[in-house]
Amino acid sequence: MENITIIKIIAVLLVIIGILTAVIIFLYKVKSLWLRAQLMGIRINPLKLLFMRMGRRDPSLFLELTIKSAQNNLDLDSKKIESLIASNTIEDARKIIDALALAKRSGIPDDFDFFQSFILEGGDIKVLMESKNLADKAGLEINLSDLSGHALSNGNIKQVVKSMSMAKKADLNLSFNHAAAIDMAGHDIFDAVLTAVQPKIIKTEPVTAITKNGIRMSASARITIETNLDHLIGGAGRETILSRAGESLIAAISSAESHNDILEHPESVSDKVWKEEMDEDTAFNILSLELTDIEIVENIGEKQRVQKAETDAKIARADAERKEHEVRIKIMETRARLMEEEIKIPSAMAQALSSGKLGITDYYKFKKLRTGMMDKDLSAKNLKNNEES
Repeated sequence: MENITIIKIIAVLLVIIGILTAVIIFLYKVKSLWLRAQLMGIRINPLKLLFMRMGRRDPSLFLELTIKSAQNNLDLDSKKIESLIASNTIEDARKIIDALALAKRSGIPDDFDFFQSFILEGGDIKVLMESKNLADKAGLEINLSDLSGHALSNGNIKQVVKSMSMAKKADLNLSFNHAAAIDMAGHDIFDAVLTAVQPKIIKTEPVTAITKNGIRMSASARITIETNLDHLIGGAGRETILSRAGESLIAAISSAESHNDILEHPESVSDKVWKEEMDEDTAFNILSLELTDIEIVENIGEKQRVQKAETDAKIARADAERKEHEVRIKIMETRARLMEEEIKIPSAMAQALSSGKLGITDYYKFKKLRTGMMDKDLSAKNLKNNEES
């Protein structure tokens, strides 16, 4: 019986020793934060921290957030901080306290529920605060709720605020809702406002066309544009203006009577292009248009005349060769008939000699005449061969 009592006493002592050891370890871990809180005048019961540990809550985080809250003069009691830790992850709890501190320093109302909701929905509190500060410095009346709503919709609130600030300086009427709508439509709102304030120059690719006098010419159009903020949503882009300008430029060059008209009076072409109202249904207004990079590519008329002359020469050569060939054929046919007749001469002469119609003197005269004719043919043939060689 006494042995059992001793065992129970030892067991109780071991439990007490274990508890004391845990308390000592716990106090060692949190003592720096607890002492820091005490030095700042924050009264926290150590037993409360112990009970938090026993309830599987992090007393170190509670002390950390409590100290931050006090440092930034946040109106958060211990119950609110405990609720913050219980309903959020450690990272989100720290973000919320940092957001409240940043808002306090920026002079923005530190709405606990608002910042907690914004962070839990994935918002970037730093960007939100920076955007709000930019808006306030620029004298823009933008509610924090409007900024947060646009940010949570994946809008670029910093660019929107910068654009509105630029528009205000340039006396352009641009509301937050309009700027946010432009941003959500996928446009670069800052570049759009910048182009409205400082017009930009765009340039077409070189196009070629043939004037009425057969000269192929190349030219480009340099166009000065400004953004029409009222037509930016739904309006066609710069590519439409460049495409229309290129088509109009081709038509204007093609309608010119002479290339000299374009070289001497380029404004006549640019005026024709200008009248086409290329900025209709686009997001831009055209302020000016100028013809540039004017070049003569080639003389199509002269090229066609040369080609026609070459073709005519080829046809003439072919016709001459055909006629020469026909003459040769006729000569060959004549020679063939002559040879047929010459074959008949010996027998005819023999009959004439035998019948007494042709004397021996006549025969030798004929033979001499034939020999002379053959010599002439041979001389003419040799002369032709020499000329050809």
